[in-house]
Amino acid sequence: MKNLYDVIIVGAGPAGLSSAICLADHGLKPLVLERGSYPGSKNMFGGVIYGRILEKLIPNFWETAPIERFVSRRRITFLSNNGATTFAHYNSDFLIPPHNGFTVLRPKFDKWLADIAEQRGAEVVCAITVSDVVKNDECIKLILDNGREEVCARVVVAADGVNSVVGRKCGLRSDFDSFNVAVGVKETLYLPKKEIEKRFNLQDKEGHANEFVGHSLDGLVGGGFLYTNEDSISIGIIAQIASLKEKGLSPGHVLESFKGHSYIASFIRGAQTSEYSAHLIPELDYDSLPSLYGDRLLLTGDAAGFVLNTGYNLEGVNYAIGSGIAAAKSVIHALGKGDFSKKTLSVYKKHLGEHNILSDLKSFRYAGHFISNKRLHKDYPELLNNVTTSLFAVTGDSKKKIKHHIHEEIKKIGYANIVKDFISAIRGVL
Repeated sequence: MKNLYDVIIVGAGPAGLSSAICLADHGLKPLVLERGSYPGSKNMFGGVIYGRILEKLIPNFWETAPIERFVSRRRITFLSNNGATTFAHYNSDFLIPPHNGFTVLRPKFDKWLADIAEQRGAEVVCAITVSDVVKNDECIKLILDNGREEVCARVVVAADGVNSVVGRKCGLRSDFDSFNVAVGVKETLYLPKKEIEKRFNLQDKEGHANEFVGHSLDGLVGGGFLYTNEDSISIGIIAQIASLKEKGLSPGHVLESFKGHSYIASFIRGAQTSEYSAHLIPELDYDSLPSLYGDRLLLTGDAAGFVLNTGYNLEGVNYAIGSGIAAAKSVIHALGKGDFSKKTLSVYKKHLGEHNILSDLKSFRYAGHFISNKRLHKDYPELLNNVTTSLFAVTGDSKKKIKHHIHEEIKKIGYANIVKDFISAIRGVL
């Protein structure tokens, strides 16, 4: 490594590597620092990405990327203790380029991105940790591996995740509180390719994505997921840290309870665990976002809190990629002017707008309030399953109309609460 770089990127995830590729495409040679032993080794997510932003950076990327499956089937399932009610959607157009969503495994996907970045001129250095940051009028100095090495940059792109050392050391942000951070825990379960396609009614390369609400979470703010890969299943839970603390639950316990539900167990029967991982996920609303830029510094991806949870979509990787590209364009602008001040780097907001990142977060600024409603995670899944059970159960008793079953269940929650929650849903996600 040199002593001085035009730009250093901290973190070799989708945000950092997308920024590096964009910079390299404009003739720069950024340095990317990654604390893991290889790109992707420290990164975990559920498994679905949406590629419209990545396609702008790497046209037809699906032809060379390590895509597991193309997602054409989406489901949202509400679980009660002994039942499940599912809303399903299928669209064959999602199997046609440029597709809609893809399942990927981060170790493979991030390595592919890193290879492209290096081929185009970026320098990627792994197994190195930024332990401190010193700013002065000339550069930002990064202290590596507790003082064993130092490196300087005219501008730094922080892509170092939810606990961003760079962002905190430079004063752009503090620790996110436990109400604004969730923990995701995932198991990758091996199943033969043909068995996956038989079990989920899939054709070759066709993928299935299923999100879950309710059951063993017992009012815990969070949910579950199950995604199909080529020859494995990604299954896991995401839970708000504050809610876990309140209920005294561990993420591992919640995951095991989720896997033990009879509806889930039928999908993963006979599968063998091949990987276990965990990751912190920012879930900030628009008004809680940190300062996104300062003198010689830009925050991207999870470090900036760029994750959108609408209850029916959890989007993070595409926003990470978009913010990485936006940061690169802002750096190019600053280098052209020879000015790395906060004022010059404020162009970052304009470039974020090219990918609708801030406007999306602003539109759904009240989604978190709605999603944090405990009734959404316990009472409503029970209501839905009780109503559907009443519709389909044949008991020999006198038949009742649907409205009667709905009325009986609503009384348990209370009409006032129903109205209040509906208003919250309108403000948040509808």
